[in-house]
Amino acid sequence: MSQITLARHTRLALLLLAAGCAAPRQAATPAADHGAMTGEADRAAHHSEMDHAAMDHSDHAAMDGMSTDPSPDVRFMQDMIPHHAQAIDMAALVDGRGASRAVTLVAERIRVSQADEIRRMSRWLAVRDKPVPASHSGHLMAGMLTPEQMAALAAATGADFDRLFLTGMIQHHRGALTMVDQILDARGGAQASDVYQLVSDIEADQTTEISRMQSLLTQP
Repeated sequence: MSQITLARHTRLALLLLAAGCAAPRQAATPAADHGAMTGEADRAAHHSEMDHAAMDHSDHAAMDGMSTDPSPDVRFMQDMIPHHAQAIDMAALVDGRGASRAVTLVAERIRVSQADEIRRMSRWLAVRDKPVPASHSGHLMAGMLTPEQMAALAAATGADFDRLFLTGMIQHHRGALTMVDQILDARGGAQASDVYQLVSDIEADQTTEISRMQSLLTQP
């Protein structure tokens, strides 16, 4: 375990103690993992997805850029949705560009896991009557690739594509970890069990994927 990961896990453990949890969250059952995202969320399933095509232009315009909601949990959800959406766009570029089998598998894992997390975040916001952002807000959050970087990735093939994809996705994932740090450092951030679980899942997945992609970059 790296020093950075150890320090982050130590901080998360202290956060749990400060929140007065009666039992470790990692021992939670699947039903408890989703906590408040069940019940009302299930009854409003059709609304929870908040199809972006159904949102009117004013809703989209209001969500451009970073969230200004005072709640750190809401800001995190509203900013992470377009952040995840770009990772899915990057993963979709693998098709037809001669990517290696290893990179293709990494991209598919990212596509599946982050699409699921977008659904979870959209549901969480919708249940609380908070705006669900358009997948592409036009604002670059931490680690997101610039339009120029995305264009270079789209134009690459073979080994060049693999290299740009891996370096770009490592940059992207590190940005997501910065956003995780921000919500955990924010007063009142990630105190609810469902939010903490989601933040923990994002941190664990992206930390693991960074290590896997760094390993692929060093292979001949």
